[in-house]
Amino acid sequence: MNEQYTSHFGGDMAAFVAQKRAVGWPYVSSQQRLAAFDRFCVEHHPHERQLTRTVALHWAERRPNEHVNTLIRRITPIRQFAQYLNGLGIPAYVIPPGIPGQRLRYVPHIFTKGELGAFFCAVDQCAYDPHSPTRH
Repeated sequence: MNEQYTSHFGGDMAAFVAQKRAVGWPYVSSQQRLAAFDRFCVEHHPHERQLTRTVALHWAERRPNEHVNTLIRRITPIRQFAQYLNGLGIPAYVIPPGIPGQRLRYVPHIFTKGELGAFFCAVDQCAYDPHSPTRH
């Protein structure tokens, strides 16, 4: 996927993604998050030419109803991009590893036979809906 970046960071973002891919990383979902960050920068910090603490921490703010694991996945590519910029000698604020906190572990629920029976009974009651023709 060739993303068109429009912020002041665009050229460096494209080079960063190209480097990740050149060393063997598919870098698809992270590239999509970088593209979202690019749009964020255009909308909220259009004149900023440096990845400052203000820009990075504004991006790192937790959104309403956002799970901490989603926030971590959103922050990580920006942290890596900032490290890449610093490696090129371009000053950039690296979001500290402690932000946003610890990843939450998913604890699976093992259904009892009764719960499974109730689930399948409810599923069997699904009626045909023309808006979701394969649901039933």
